[in-house]
Amino acid sequence: MIFSFRRMFFLKERNRTIITRIPIPFLLRINLRPRGDQLVQKNIVLLLFVAFFFGMAGHTLQASSGMMEYFKGKVGGFQLLVNGKPLETKNPPFILEGKGVTMVPLRDLAEALGCDLQWDDTSRTILISNDGRNTVYGPAVKIDAMRVIRNVGPFYRDRAGYYQIAGRRYSEGIAADLTKESPNAEFVLDLDGNYLTLEGCFGVDDETMNSLGFFILTILGDERVLYASSAIKPSTYANFIRAGDLDLAFVQRLTFRVKWEESEIGEYEDLKMVLADFKFYKKL
Repeated sequence: MIFSFRRMFFLKERNRTIITRIPIPFLLRINLRPRGDQLVQKNIVLLLFVAFFFGMAGHTLQASSGMMEYFKGKVGGFQLLVNGKPLETKNPPFILEGKGVTMVPLRDLAEALGCDLQWDDTSRTILISNDGRNTVYGPAVKIDAMRVIRNVGPFYRDRAGYYQIAGRRYSEGIAADLTKESPNAEFVLDLDGNYLTLEGCFGVDDETMNSLGFFILTILGDERVLYASSAIKPSTYANFIRAGDLDLAFVQRLTFRVKWEESEIGEYEDLKMVLADFKFYKKL
């Protein structure tokens, strides 16, 4: 199997993946550009010879005399849309016949999504990042309006209508009461893959500012840890999770898990932890 993202080619030989780079001017002399909707067959043995030749000039390449695979690719008949707009690429996307895979020029796609793409030749790694820039989110949904499928603690909305963490008021959120005898609480939301990210603050409510306890917050997406806090103690400023810090794009079930721990100084065990002004951003 062979596929290309600009200058880098991958060759698959049985159960081994071979990586090398081939100068584009030479590739252009090999007529590999398909036309229309024709099915295209490419002889990998020839390309392996070319790759080996350039590998002698300092590129890393592993090869042996094993059986090489052929593949069929189909171009034309479909288009690539990014946020609803057609994306013109320098090289056309194509489909690997019988593989259920569509190959798309990675640099064109990354740049259309507002990302930077770099190739690290030393580690032979593709790096894609956007640092939270140019990200467009859908409507925001408050945490107490989300669909709850598990609530152990329980988490609740305070009747006072606000929360206060280290002297700062927050008008929205939910809370849970923890003690040494009941140190754990868990809150599970059904995201169903419909959300991109979240944002919000968390801390100890000033109502229990003299507690001898503190808590640790863990956020899991489908049982995978997405976030784990340090010790959250009374009278310390709220911790803030920014939109974009957590990627929820493919998360089905999101779990908030908190655990009470004991510190050395305090007047009582009771501790009220707060998830303040939490909101979830939908996909567009």
